[in-house]
Amino acid sequence: MNARALLLPIATALLSAGLQAQRLPPAPGDRVRVTAPDHIVRPMVGTFVAITADSLAVAENSRPLTLPVRLVTQLEVSRGSNRGRNALRAFAIAFVIGAAIGTASCSGTESYACPENPLVAGLALGTVLGLPSALIAAIASGDRWETVPLPGRP
Repeated sequence: MNARALLLPIATALLSAGLQAQRLPPAPGDRVRVTAPDHIVRPMVGTFVAITADSLAVAENSRPLTLPVRLVTQLEVSRGSNRGRNALRAFAIAFVIGAAIGTASCSGTESYACPENPLVAGLALGTVLGLPSALIAAIASGDRWETVPLPGRP
């Protein structure tokens, strides 16, 4: 294949990757997390209202709050939840480990605790370990936060 024929797909992939990496500003109604250590003890999660060159308006539990932008050290926008992906990943890892242990434990063993087919023991142990792991991962997972630039800052 000609090297020039590869140039267009590679250039397109690089350009599209750069476009995806651009951080979009928050839109009114977006879930945001604001860090302003001199004004708020811990990061505040609320609903984005508006931003100007010198102030940021956020609603927390329907209570409006306006902060000077100079006090805000970080503004992040929620880009969705990781719950499903993390739960699936946790289930898969725990299932594979449980299946391997269950199958290895019952291979060549004649015990009342092991079925005739060691694979059945592996599948059972994998499921028993995978389900609670997925549940814990789904509960413990949170939002994916993306930092967005503040006005007048790079």
